[in-house]
Amino acid sequence: DSNQPYIEVLDAETTVAAAYEKYIEIRASYANTPTFYLDVADFFNERNATEIAVTVITNLMEIELDNYELLKAVAYKLEYFNRYDMAVHAYKKVLELRPEEPHSYRDLALAYEHIGEYQKSYDLLFKICDGQLLEKDEAGRFSGIEKLVYVELSRLVALHGDKINLTEEMKKRFAKMPTDVRITIDWNHNETDIDLWVYDPDGEKASYQNTKTKIGGRMSRDLTQGYGPEEFMLKNAINGEYQVFVHYYADRVQKISGPAILKVTLYKNYGTENEQKEIAIVRLSKDERELEVG
Repeated sequence: DSNQPYIEVLDAETTVAAAYEKYIEIRASYANTPTFYLDVADFFNERNATEIAVTVITNLMEIELDNYELLKAVAYKLEYFNRYDMAVHAYKKVLELRPEEPHSYRDLALAYEHIGEYQKSYDLLFKICDGQLLEKDEAGRFSGIEKLVYVELSRLVALHGDKINLTEEMKKRFAKMPTDVRITIDWNHNETDIDLWVYDPDGEKASYQNTKTKIGGRMSRDLTQGYGPEEFMLKNAINGEYQVFVHYYADRVQKISGPAILKVTLYKNYGTENEQKEIAIVRLSKDERELEVG
């Protein structure tokens, strides 16, 4: 949020180095304001000082190392800064704190892939896909995540199967699924409901109320009690603009970790050699019920 007073203070400095010194000077006043670190990291990143931005965002971990929601926010930003090696460390801590939640395994697995740890990525995803973790979810809060993970496992096997220990039977289980468009959303707050909406070039809206569109779009199950994920897939896309929105129902409880942080991942040519991926990180305000994110 560029309108925050601390951003104005930093912006008044004439050099990046001076702005960083000012950040060190004022950060004690905002030590318990998580969004301060997120805003300041973006401030430096916009000034091509990404290494300083990474330093600032990791300072956020020092506030409450045992706050898994803050750690998720940190990891999302590290992914955005393309520092997956550091994101892995944050996600490992989340898994240590929340081993009962399948999201902890999925987040770490997807980060592992980016640093070339394909076997570790596969092993963690498989725990979700074959139902090992969902057996502990007696209330069925996370039912549906295994279907998204199956798609991600199939892609991992298609692109990196030669680096994973697999039987021939397992290779057949995960078929190639090249897809023109895939969109996923994840968020860091538990007990939060956020919906994914996608408008295709024909103007049709895909949502939990319209899970199958005329041009072949498919929306995943509406997960209302956890951290998502929600997914839109379109195997054969038509030309034109696709608008991505989220509908934010807000948190059920006030969070000391600040507002909900949303990670939007946009793929073109998903599961192919020419796959393109883009990440957007969005801080959600309770005043914004509908927000365009991609």
